Amino acid sequence: MMREPTYQKIRNEMHTDHYRIPDPNRVGGVISVVRGVLDTRQVDWKIRVREGTLQNACDYYHDGELISSGDWFRFEFVSINEAGDTVQFAHQHGGGEMPLDEWIEGAAKGHIEDELGEVWNDVKEMSESEQ
Repeated sequence: MMREPTYQKIRNEMHTDHYRIPDPNRVGGVISVVRGVLDTRQVDWKIRVREGTLQNACDYYHDGELISSGDWFRFEFVSINEAGDTVQFAHQHGGGEMPLDEWIEGAAKGHIEDELGEVWNDVKEMSESEQ
């Protein structure tokens, strides 16, 4: 069984500014990529705005080689304002809002940790069984 990563060993690279696009509602436009790296594993967590909703997907790498590109999924209980710079929380989760970049940075830690652990193991196993 592969060991599960601890967050202290994970190197995250924020690529938000590099992937900023002028029109966040452009179809398929990625507004942020957060990269997590652990040994030979890499996950790129992508965020985009599409049809007024925030969506995310992950690309999984082993030794620098892409092994899987995940599907896009809508974030539950959060939305984005029309300017594309503020995340708004659903009222059933306390409501409120925060700057998009701060929300991405806060959400990335737990998300990347999960993706580099058990999820990455499952993706790697599925990619090997398809070969």
